[in-house]
Amino acid sequence: MKLYTHPLSSNGRRVRLVARHLDLTLDEELVDLAKGAHRKPAYLALNPNGKVPTLVDGDLKLSECYAIMIYLSEKSGKLDLYPSSLPERTEVHRWLFWCANEWSPNLRQRNFELLVKPMLGLGSPDAARVQEAETQFKQHARILDNHLADRKHVLGAQLSLADYALAPSLAMTGPAALSLVDFPNLQRWFIAIEQLPAWTATATAAGRP
Repeated sequence: MKLYTHPLSSNGRRVRLVARHLDLTLDEELVDLAKGAHRKPAYLALNPNGKVPTLVDGDLKLSECYAIMIYLSEKSGKLDLYPSSLPERTEVHRWLFWCANEWSPNLRQRNFELLVKPMLGLGSPDAARVQEAETQFKQHARILDNHLADRKHVLGAQLSLADYALAPSLAMTGPAALSLVDFPNLQRWFIAIEQLPAWTATATAAGRP
C-alpha cells in the first residue's frame, strides 16, 4: 500500500497513526504541497480533489482520511480500533463526522493562519480569522471536555479511531500551540494520547514529541 501525504498534514497523520497502531506497512510518498505537486495531473488522477492523503492499494485509489482509517482497520482484521458491535461502531462514526465537520475545520483554519502562511511566505496571519477559529475551538473543546469527564478515551475504556481522528488537530507547536488549561479532561486525554507508541512514532517537526 502506498500513502501519498505530507508531514505537516493532520489528515495524513490520522492515517499514519492508524497504520502504525495496526502494524501495517505503508510506502509513504511525499506530496510537495509548497511546489504544487497536489495540482499536477499525475496526482489529480489519483485524487481529483488535489488534497492529501491518498491511499493506493492495488486498483483502489482512496481519498478522505476517515475513509482510509476505516479501510485500514477493516483490512487489518483487527477490531480494537473499530469495534464490530453496531452501537460502538456507530459511536465511532459519530465522532469521525463531528471531527470532520466541527472540530477539524476551525483548527485547520487557525493552523493555516499561524503556521502555514508564515512558512510558505503567504503573508501575515489574519487576526480576525484566528480569533474566529479560537472562539469556535473553545465551544467545541467544551463539548469534548464534558464528554471525556468520565471516560479515558472517546468511546470509554477502549482506544478507537475516534481518538486517532481527534488528536492530530492539537499537535501543532510554536505559534500555533493551543492551551488546554481550561479543559482539564481534554488535556488529560491528550497527554495520554501523546504517550502512545503510534503517536511518538509519527511525530514530526510540527508535532509535539
